[in-house]
Amino acid sequence: MSPTRDPLENRRKQAKELLRAVMAQDPGALERVRRHHPQFPHAGREIQLTDAQLVIAREHGFESWPKMKVAMEAQPVLAKSAPANEPTPEQVMLATVNKTQVGKMWRALREFGYSSLTFKQTEGAAKRVLRGEDVAGDVIAMFVKGFLEDAGIIKKK
Repeated sequence: MSPTRDPLENRRKQAKELLRAVMAQDPGALERVRRHHPQFPHAGREIQLTDAQLVIAREHGFESWPKMKVAMEAQPVLAKSAPANEPTPEQVMLATVNKTQVGKMWRALREFGYSSLTFKQTEGAAKRVLRGEDVAGDVIAMFVKGFLEDAGIIKKK
């Protein structure tokens, strides 16, 4: 597979290649599926493209293909200077939170009485949380952390 400039397209190609390899009974591909797919080989059905996509997503640290896709589609917005190949783990993590989600957090915080809070401040709090910075004592960042945990973007600790 020759890499394209679109990392998500690369992952799509990887999933298709994995599917073909599994259907050809390639031992390495079968082991990858056993390691990363909770239902195979005992699913009682043939592997589908969505199963291969799940394996690819989990190999890259995501719970599901849709969560990886959201992160990667938002990635160019937040990291315009990223290399043309794969994004860094930090870029993917920061890209997981898109402008719509930041807007939802910002509006909720304003409804709770933080009327002078700006969108940019909310976005900054989200970035601090995603970087794993200590947010104890920062009410805004702690709210953002709870929102991101409830959305399944970060794991609850």
